[in-house]
Amino acid sequence: LLSLSRIELNEHIPPAGRVDLARAAADVVDAVSVLSADRNVDIRLEDRDLSAPVHGDRDEILQVVQNLVDNAIKYSPAGGAIEIVIRPDVTLDEAAAPWSGGNRGEGATRLPLVTPDRESGQRYAAVTVRDHGPGMAREHLPRLTERFYRVEGQKSGERQGTGLGLAIVKHIVNRHRGGLTVESAPGRGATFTAYFPVASPRSKTTSV
Repeated sequence: LLSLSRIELNEHIPPAGRVDLARAAADVVDAVSVLSADRNVDIRLEDRDLSAPVHGDRDEILQVVQNLVDNAIKYSPAGGAIEIVIRPDVTLDEAAAPWSGGNRGEGATRLPLVTPDRESGQRYAAVTVRDHGPGMAREHLPRLTERFYRVEGQKSGERQGTGLGLAIVKHIVNRHRGGLTVESAPGRGATFTAYFPVASPRSKTTSV
């Protein structure tokens, strides 16, 4: 709650730094490797050598990816897999569109949870995290970023969460003037995509 409150206090101030979204995703995968191995869940990050610079606060970008990956691990069955895909340069419509490797065409519902203001010429880098867990019915999707909201009937193994992870993701994404979508259906897993404005070459750099 303290972490969420701090993020909310600064939500009106866009970050001025520069972060490589692809590097942040790789760092998160490395950080959770022991946990994923313990749960017997395979995490697959495509194209580790990509560069995807965005305007952002490094710690907050890491927290977004960490929370999405942590949720995916939590709800993945033993022996399951999680796919992480980075798209370094897309338009708002492309960033918000279903990932081609996701659940589209399988009865899944896609819903925007955070939508940035449409700015002419703005490009985005997107990170997509897909799990193959129980998935969620359509009626749950609009409430996923509410504080303490839990999907009834879902099991998350032995790991107990706070119900704040996606609320934190929402407020960080808002601060970064980015977006967040979810795509899911019962028995089809869940696919979350967070996207952030691409950093210009003149942006202040933040070491990652």
